[in-house]
Amino acid sequence: MTSKVTVPTWRREITELFSRTSFSWVEVVPVMVMMVYLIKCPYTKVEESFGMQAMHDILYERNISRFDHLTYSGVVPRTFLGPLGIAAASAIPVGLWSLITTNCTRIHALYITRSLLGLLHCLGLIWVGRETQRLFGKTANMAFLLLTSIQFHQLYYASRPLGNSFALVGFLAAFAMLLSGEQRPQSTAVSVRLRGFKVLAFSATVFRADLAVLILPLLLYFLVSRRLPLVETCKIGIVTGLKSILLSGIIDSIFWGRILWPEGEVLYFNVVLNKSHEWGVMPFHWYFTRALPKSLLMSYPVFPFAAYAVKELRPFTLSVIGYLLLYSLLPHKELRFIFYALPVVNLASAVFLSRLVVGVEKLGSAIRNLTKISIALSALASLIISSVLLSVSSTNYPGGEALLKLHEIRPKGGTVHIDVLPSMAGVTRFQKNYCGGWTYDKTPGLKIDPVSGKLVDFHLTFDPDNYTSQGYRPILNITSFVSADMPRIKNLDLWPLPAVYNTTAFVVEISSTASSQFQRYVTGNELGS
Repeated sequence: MTSKVTVPTWRREITELFSRTSFSWVEVVPVMVMMVYLIKCPYTKVEESFGMQAMHDILYERNISRFDHLTYSGVVPRTFLGPLGIAAASAIPVGLWSLITTNCTRIHALYITRSLLGLLHCLGLIWVGRETQRLFGKTANMAFLLLTSIQFHQLYYASRPLGNSFALVGFLAAFAMLLSGEQRPQSTAVSVRLRGFKVLAFSATVFRADLAVLILPLLLYFLVSRRLPLVETCKIGIVTGLKSILLSGIIDSIFWGRILWPEGEVLYFNVVLNKSHEWGVMPFHWYFTRALPKSLLMSYPVFPFAAYAVKELRPFTLSVIGYLLLYSLLPHKELRFIFYALPVVNLASAVFLSRLVVGVEKLGSAIRNLTKISIALSALASLIISSVLLSVSSTNYPGGEALLKLHEIRPKGGTVHIDVLPSMAGVTRFQKNYCGGWTYDKTPGLKIDPVSGKLVDFHLTFDPDNYTSQGYRPILNITSFVSADMPRIKNLDLWPLPAVYNTTAFVVEISSTASSQFQRYVTGNELGS
């Protein structure tokens, strides 16, 4: 007769995570790297705008009808559960900071909210690292955290409030639990594994349903290998999924003003309507030839060897490979869709490299030194590439930079109209000036301030020619890097230069002459009527 499995409480798992109160230097490294990325690139783009605006409005707005998402809702609705949790945790530090400073913007709250999300991600990495140390030794843990830290994309996006970023936090916690289960006797391992799949079910149901593509092969392995009981696992999975839908349905229906389950609508949009391809189509091999090499750097060429040699992680590595192949069938591809593969690849590569370093100690000094030098040079190359990517990315938010500069050069304020493209390139409510004298509007094509009836003082735009003919003059511009395409080499004697694409955000200001003419025109019409 099968005994009922007792699922442990969250308190037990959190206690195990913090059983060692001090953090080693290698555990601090990803936190520091994440903070450097945040400080260098504080602004966000259109993909992260919902999360940023939601956290701002939860912290500062008291009326849901004034929330940004009700005016600019996006293609599909997103859940408020992630932003709500971060905003609630940020409320006290944001309030205390507001009491001791007189900053006219709310940029401090941007840093605090993003820092908390990034810290959650790093704690997930540390948790995985500690379980790795118990399974594979201290060197493997160090290699895992350092490999992650010298890469760019995972820690760059760690503090950015994408649905994928919230789901990745859940995946890291679940991954750590599944690793923990491999170290325990079967009687306690089952309960820990069930806890991990429970977190995965919640993350997939609430934040990103595409996580299910990775969950299913993993779950199948644990069921077939009898590491999990079928009936109890199905029961917990169904109950967790229904509870998660209910929680998301209640919370999100309040914020969106209608009954909905956001991730269900995303599934309908992508699967039933099949409209994701409207946002771009990439070839089948794109993840393997473009996204993963750029994201994983030195881990990428190591992973094929690691997937074969590290047998203890084979269920995870094979699941990730299957996940990547299945996702490659979809025409629309983005790096954030495969975030969950990165920690698995890094862990397998880290274990392989740690064993390689130990293994070559038994060989001749020449092979031993060559291996260590190769690893060191690969790590240095990865670090240099990540530094270049950070430098480039810091110029990718001209809208946010232009709004900041406008506040500096025109401190008296005015009415600012923000065009669509600049608002997608770094502008959020956190950057607006709330000391008085400033008003903002994102209504497309706006020319006249609906409150004062005067011409808008400033336009933040990528196309100043639309306004210079109306009496506006450019007063500042911020140029950003967009992309660089390396053309194919046709002549091996001449290395071609890449084609670099830039875009510029302009701020144009109404001239006093145009403003006076408009006022005389309005006054004349009023007198005539």
